[in-house]
Amino acid sequence: MALLFIFGANAPLWWAMQRVTSATAALLSATLSFWIVLFDWWAPGGKRPALRVLAGLAMGFAGLVWLVYAGSPSEHKDFEWIGPLAIIFGMMCWGWASIFSKRLKPVGGLVLTAGANMLVGSVPVLVLGLWMGEGQKLNFHNVPLLTWVSFFYQVLICSALAQPVYFWLLRSARSTTVATYPFVVPVVAFILGWITGDEFITWQKIGAGIVIIFSAVLAMSEQWGEKK
Repeated sequence: MALLFIFGANAPLWWAMQRVTSATAALLSATLSFWIVLFDWWAPGGKRPALRVLAGLAMGFAGLVWLVYAGSPSEHKDFEWIGPLAIIFGMMCWGWASIFSKRLKPVGGLVLTAGANMLVGSVPVLVLGLWMGEGQKLNFHNVPLLTWVSFFYQVLICSALAQPVYFWLLRSARSTTVATYPFVVPVVAFILGWITGDEFITWQKIGAGIVIIFSAVLAMSEQWGEKK
């Protein structure tokens, strides 16, 4: 499971981010929603998701396309296929690991599970990076302050905090609910970009955000209906 989450999913994404634009990466990463739903359907004992769930996922993906491409044609240049394919492969690994995790019997707390997952999965990534010669390019004296801030943000927020929350979500929510979170991430990214002054909020982006939020509600309606 750790190899799928970290080595199979995150490593290809980090590598591909050097070859594709952020908008393209956000769009391709959102395909995780489809892989989670499909793998949950195809797994032993899985069932076909309701039509409104599939409609919600399709609407969310359309809203994401609208969001990342609205008013920013200059960001989208010609790109190599190896980068997008690496991201799609990573999302398939993450989706399968998510479904596999839901079917495993919990053997520890959320923090312990997340920590063990990151520790075990990071070892092969470190070995691969050293084998590729990336260790020789590392110079701590030339690392900008913003890079250090980004690094600790990844460690503390995106890993130490987000990983236990994600494993809790896997244990307590349906796959169709888990599958909606990739649609929200680009919206948050645009808001943070607007706050820092790097992104301009347009009516197109606001409209796309409304579509994405509505699609998430539509996709989660199946779970809410079963609780009534």
